[in-house]
Amino acid sequence: MTPLFLLALGTAHARTEPTLVVPDLVVGSVVVVHFYGGLPGETAYLAGGTGLGAGPCPPAFGGQCLDLLGARLVGTAVTDADGHATFLVQVPAAASPGTSVALQVAVPRGVGGADSLLTDAHATSLRAGGTWYDDVDGDGFGDPATGVVQAQAPAGTVGNGADCDDAAPTTHPGAPEILGDSIDQDCDGDTVPRIDCVGVPVPGAYATVQGAVDALRTVGGTICVGEGSFTGGLVVDATTTSPLEIVGVSREHTQISGLVDIRGRIDTLVRLRGMTLPDGVLVRHGLFSLEDLTVHSSSGSAVDVHYQQIGGSTVDLTIDRCDVDGHSYGVNVSTNFSWPNNVHLEVRNSALSGVSGGVRFYANDWNRDLTVGVYGSTLVGSGVGRGFVVEGPYGADVSYANNLITGFATGTEIASPNAVTRSGDNAYWDNGAAFGQSAIPQPGDVFSDCSLDGLWPPSPAPGTACVDAGRTAPGSDQDFWGRPRVDGPDIGAVEW
Repeated sequence: MTPLFLLALGTAHARTEPTLVVPDLVVGSVVVVHFYGGLPGETAYLAGGTGLGAGPCPPAFGGQCLDLLGARLVGTAVTDADGHATFLVQVPAAASPGTSVALQVAVPRGVGGADSLLTDAHATSLRAGGTWYDDVDGDGFGDPATGVVQAQAPAGTVGNGADCDDAAPTTHPGAPEILGDSIDQDCDGDTVPRIDCVGVPVPGAYATVQGAVDALRTVGGTICVGEGSFTGGLVVDATTTSPLEIVGVSREHTQISGLVDIRGRIDTLVRLRGMTLPDGVLVRHGLFSLEDLTVHSSSGSAVDVHYQQIGGSTVDLTIDRCDVDGHSYGVNVSTNFSWPNNVHLEVRNSALSGVSGGVRFYANDWNRDLTVGVYGSTLVGSGVGRGFVVEGPYGADVSYANNLITGFATGTEIASPNAVTRSGDNAYWDNGAAFGQSAIPQPGDVFSDCSLDGLWPPSPAPGTACVDAGRTAPGSDQDFWGRPRVDGPDIGAVEW
């Protein structure tokens, strides 16, 4: 194979692992080979060989060895601002179909190449000429509706019809999925990752989610809820004496309509993840975790923690990587009953909104052990309400950091006179007032516009004060989409 010419496309991609994407190599065609996962402005080397095996160890790459037999240079390209490079490669017309080839990309880094980057090697074989498909966007994958059969490839065609949007060069099989934009970049039929679940299937072993919960409440286990909408809500009560996990396919594919009512036990963890709950969650007492969910409510708060156990109760609730939107608050905790109650609330890596505000925690003077932590989250209002508020006559232990709070009448309000507060590295702009009552600026706080993008949850723009400006916060090693946060994480729910 010999390079025809090299082209780097300036298109946006999320951060990704070093990846080589190779379309079908058709004799006589020009193919586009993609490399993802570099740093901006690096020189990437595309090497080709006759198969996989122990290859040479070039000094330029610090002695790291290629995984190619008979390796030789095919071409070079410079990565764009997103670490992406493309190689246009001519497959010789004289080559024999069925010939084995392998490709690998290497990027020299560090002194003497000590930190060089290598992709996994990709092995394939040359295909004979046949059906050719228009490749209007030049990404190496053709429009399946345009096939033409002939010996040699017409100009502007490729030997596969695998593209799902031939007008978008960033959309093709193997492309990085840009989470949150509702576009299927990698053409696998999904815009969010599906959750692999091993357990009791619904429907299948049980017709309803409630039926599975009732059957497993004393033995515990995992309930795998399939695609579709399930009605009737869900009740998990104190007769659930063994840990229970209720897992959907994804927030895009599984929905449970009706109120989810949690009345569990503090010694038995119940986890709910990977689905949409359009009618909200009521937590009365127990140990509970909400993860990778979309939770909405058109009448009250999306997640409402409200005690109804006379004589005292305990709630330990974690909300992680959730999209929470309420008609009142996103998350509302009301400890306003005249009995000793213990409440531990932690919200992290989530997107929160509501007409009244994002997160409200009310501390009553009868309560004993009250803690609330909000970390690495994005709270977005519509010009009214309070982003994060702690109020009530009794003190609570309050901690909040790495949050992006915008669009409220008041960003943060601490109206509980005995609250013990720790905070910092939060971002405020476009609020009527950043602070109310005893809330005050803290070290690392940001007060400039971070130019959020149009996705949901939104992320700050590169170069703004919110990027790489946060601190390591409890439970915030991943962002809203489950991507790892780097040292000095971005403020808010999403790493750009």
